[in-house]
Amino acid sequence: MNENITLFEYLKYKADDMGYEFYKFAIAMGLSSSTLYSFQHKKPSLRTYRKIAKFTKTDLNELRSYPIKRD
Repeated sequence: MNENITLFEYLKYKADDMGYEFYKFAIAMGLSSSTLYSFQHKKPSLRTYRKIAKFTKTDLNELRSYPIKRD
């Protein structure tokens, strides 16, 4: 995946790639869409990172490498 994207942008890409509308993507992971939108400004907890990694079948360390904001 492109290293120049934020975590939020990556999640939007994954939702689309997996055939989900963004809010349904959040619900399927056991999160709210507002939680996903908050990742534009703050890092998720480790527990949330794990939920996302498991659902999207993405390596946890890869997920944690995406920045929250662009430099």
